[in-house]
Amino acid sequence: RDRPVRKGKFFIVHRNDLDSIEYMGTAIDIFDEFYRHHPHGKEPLLCEFVAIELTDKQIRKQHKRTRLSSYRWADIEGVGPKTDKGQQEFAVPGNVRWFLMLCKEHGWIGWVDFMS
Repeated sequence: RDRPVRKGKFFIVHRNDLDSIEYMGTAIDIFDEFYRHHPHGKEPLLCEFVAIELTDKQIRKQHKRTRLSSYRWADIEGVGPKTDKGQQEFAVPGNVRWFLMLCKEHGWIGWVDFMS
């Protein structure tokens, strides 16, 4: 399935926190646009999150509630054609639940390398 090409700085937030965050444009339903068609789409927590675009000014203004994820990928699966290295094009790790839980619990704005 074709996905829109986007340029900018994208972050994830829990749907319940959208009203308390300053962001650009419209929130993007990451489950509907991507995970519905992905092997890791079975993670129910993904339905609770959206992607938002932030400007540099918005990032600075909200830096105290922004968190970057950094961890070793595991349970990597993908969809789409295989690359030269034999990995499917849209391959992402399945071990992101812990970060989503923390963002939900604390109302954080999350940055995830494969979702940005």
